[in-house]
Amino acid sequence: MNKQELKTLATELENQRCAAMETGDLDELKKYFSKDLFYGHAGGFADNFDSFLERLNSGSAKYNQVTVKVDDVIELGETAFTLNGKVYVEAEINSLPVILHCVYAGVWKQEDSQWRFVMHQSARLPQ
Repeated sequence: MNKQELKTLATELENQRCAAMETGDLDELKKYFSKDLFYGHAGGFADNFDSFLERLNSGSAKYNQVTVKVDDVIELGETAFTLNGKVYVEAEINSLPVILHCVYAGVWKQEDSQWRFVMHQSARLPQ
């Protein structure tokens, strides 16, 4: 797969993942998240597969809008890649509104012939 094809794939996967986060569809998110998920938030805390889904299920985190722009991708063999870009988030965390403009990095890998999101780390952009 050439770099442009990989960037197109990354953008499609990220848009699907973000749409599932916005709807709070846990079953759909489980299709995208690896059981090995590490999700580092811009606020300095992290979730794994179970804790991320529990935050959505309990309502302590609600994502109203998640918009990503994939800037670059790096292929890691034929079954994994990293990406970096920017993300805009409108959410409610513990019932408080949060708006974030961040840079972020992520990793996708194939598990059982399915692309799964393994890692996310974001940092707030200067205001």
